Amino acid sequence: MITIKRFTASWCAPCRMLAPILKSMETEFPSVSFEVIDTEEFPEEAKKYGVRSIPTVLILKDDVVVDTIIGANPKNKYLNALLSVLPIEQGTL
Repeated sequence: MITIKRFTASWCAPCRMLAPILKSMETEFPSVSFEVIDTEEFPEEAKKYGVRSIPTVLILKDDVVVDTIIGANPKNKYLNALLSVLPIEQGTL
């Protein structure tokens, strides 16, 4: 199972810029689980994954972190990271 965890906070402008990018990917990849973790509401979750900066996006495969992307980046960066871990049949657009 592939999971994308987005660590964010309500006051973070780059986090707000990133939100629609990952929201669009969520509709493109219904088999991928997308989670949004507010670091102020769930600091223990951020600590568990060693998140020190937001936004941070973790891509997990079978509950193992396989990629970490820090900061607000273009959609292609997240898309390429996701496609690199998806099975071939799911990785086609």
